[in-house]
Amino acid sequence: TIHVQMKLAVPVTELFQLYLKENPSEKARMDKLRLVDRELAEEAAEQARQENNLEIVVVRCEDLRTRTGDSPSEYVGYKLLGYQSVASDIMERSNSPTFDHVQVFPMHISPKVLGSLRRESLELLIFDGNEENRSGSSFDSAPPIGRAVIPLGRLSDGDQIVGAYDLKSPQGDFAGRVHVSL
Repeated sequence: TIHVQMKLAVPVTELFQLYLKENPSEKARMDKLRLVDRELAEEAAEQARQENNLEIVVVRCEDLRTRTGDSPSEYVGYKLLGYQSVASDIMERSNSPTFDHVQVFPMHISPKVLGSLRRESLELLIFDGNEENRSGSSFDSAPPIGRAVIPLGRLSDGDQIVGAYDLKSPQGDFAGRVHVSL
């Protein structure tokens, strides 16, 4: 049995640096590879920053007031920018329903999208499912109990929008309040 122990007089990293110093073509090739790797990493990071999800959460309504004075079986409808219209489930009769409705919209952040967010608002419409059943009308044609308009400008700055917004009836009267998070 023989036991051998070896040590380098100079660390491997220093030896590699000496090798690159003596071989300029190899050093240029390594620098080029590092540059490509850095550019790829920066590109991937930028793409990750541009891909985003906007989550709309309609938490609850309170103090809903209908034209008839009855407790509504309400649901929320809205349309964000160019996406399809969205409607929540119909809730049981209540003047203060809890929706906990969540909808996620994938967004590719660009100057055009940021400009749209700065200019646009999200319009939430609260409908009475009972009224629609009586009239036979649909989401787009039934008059809403109330409407809330939420400016989206803060989203373009990366800020979250959380709060309670007044609902106005089609006649402009107070129709309740909706709590949302974007």
